[in-house]
Parts: sequence; structure tokens; C-alpha cells
Amino acid sequence: MAPVPDAVKAMRGQVAVRHLPMLLRFRRRLGYWPDAAWPRTHNERMLWRKIFDHNPEFPALTDKLAVKAVIAERCPELPQARVAWAGTAPAELPDAVLAGGFLLKANNGSGDNLLPVGLPRDEVEQRLRRWVLPRRRREEWAYWSIVPQVLAEERLELGGGGLPTDIKVHVCGGQIGHLWATDKIGGASLVLDPAGQAVAATGIDNELPLAWSERLGELAREAARLAPVLAGGLDYVRVDFMVTAAGLVAGELTLYPAAGFDTWSDPAVAQRLETLWDIRQSWFLRVSTTAYAQALREAWKP
Repeated sequence: MAPVPDAVKAMRGQVAVRHLPMLLRFRRRLGYWPDAAWPRTHNERMLWRKIFDHNPEFPALTDKLAVKAVIAERCPELPQARVAWAGTAPAELPDAVLAGGFLLKANNGSGDNLLPVGLPRDEVEQRLRRWVLPRRRREEWAYWSIVPQVLAEERLELGGGGLPTDIKVHVCGGQIGHLWATDKIGGASLVLDPAGQAVAATGIDNELPLAWSERLGELAREAARLAPVLAGGLDYVRVDFMVTAAGLVAGELTLYPAAGFDTWSDPAVAQRLETLWDIRQSWFLRVSTTAYAQALREAWKP
């Protein structure tokens, strides 16, 4: 390992003073004290991204509504779920959306999804009014400038027939780390390589193993082909696809998977990401002229 430059040592102290709650939260979640100024592990690099890499492209990629235009531009042949309505005033939500066939989502949140069928309109509006209030997702800078909106997105039939509901591709500077096929309905998952073959890690986050099939391998290879195009050259991003009987549908571009606390049952999965993710390709290290950035550019190695 390269010696730590003096400018990096100085930054360690500044990070400890300015971002102590983030460091403590990391310690509680993952069990070790992070080196956010000289990041080595995958999760340390994610913490480094939160603190330092405020790429101006990130908010548009994080906004669930705005990213649809980005995906359409980069990969126009990839289907997307149709948006029937989007807005900031829940009272303007069309009655047809409440009748069925649509899922309500917050454009600036994770897990803020609501299936409104059968719910009273006033209850739905009350929930959505909370979504459009100004808020900050703790630590995750890219969300902060997004204007909160609600979108009514076409509800797709996902998975079935032994297929996953989602395939999530970890991309580092155009290279594939791994693919995670997950069945959210059945609680099963499987890790695959870019060739669509299962690797040793199965049962992510205590899930059951997902059975491999020729069709799953075919979908994984397609996802591996499209993901670097959608990633747009970022040093790291998780490109998410939904899986229907007809094939892949665009999902999201996820900049902070698992809020920066991702874990895998097989350490080799994280080790491959640590080999591929080169933070010197990040926006911060491409544009910053600080002594810290200069030292990191010259001395850091993946």
C-alpha cells in the first residue's frame, strides 16, 4: 500500500471534525472505523463519495423523474414504465390513477412507493403531502437539490416463472463488477458475472438462493451490455433494471446503494468492486485543485 501523503493525513482530521456523525454511523453499521479521506474498502469509497464527490450530474441521475430523460437519451431502445402524471400538488392527482394500474412514487426518495388501489382519496393525499415537503436524505448530497414531486408510474408485472423482479448491475468506470438478480416477491437472490453465470455468492442479505436458468443468464447478459451505456462513464454506479415476461425495463441509476452500507455474503464480490472502482475517475478528482485532491490523484491506488 502506498504511503499516506501529509495532505491526506491533514484531511483525516478535518473530516473527523466536520463529519463525525457520519463516521460514527458508519462504525455502528459496519463495525469498523472508516478512513474517509484515504478510502480503501468499497463502503469507505461510498462514504468518500458522500463527503467529497458532489458531481453536478448526480441530482438529475438521482431524481426518479429526471433520470427517465437521461435513460431515454443514452439508451432509447430500452423500454421504460410510462408516467401518467407527475406534480407537486396531490389534490391534482387524477382519479384514473387511483382506480388502478399505477404505482405512486416520490421522485426524491427511496422506498416511498404507494399502491393506491382501494385506499380513500383523502388518505392517499395525506401520504403524498408528506412526500412533497422539503427534506434532506441524511448524508446523500445528490438528493438535496431535487424539487419534490409525486409521479404516477405504470405498474408492471415483474418476475414470475422463476425469474427475478430486478437485475442490478454494479458498474465501475465502464467495467462490470457483478450483477445482483433479486426476486423481491419470493425473497430470493443470486449474484452473476457479466457472462450471465452464477457466482459463489448467493442469498444476499439473508435471502434465499435464486435458481439460475438459461433465461436468467440471457437477461443478465443483456443487462451487462446495456449497463455501461447507461452509466455514462461514472466511476461507480449501480444500474437497475426491472424484469418482466417480455424482458428488461429501465429502472434507476443508484448512486448510494444500501445508503452506502452494502454487504455481500461472499467477500470476493466486494473485493472485485474494490479492484475496479477507481476514485481518480470521479468528478471531484478530475476537477479539484486542492492540495488534498492533488495528493490523492498522485498517491491513491485501487
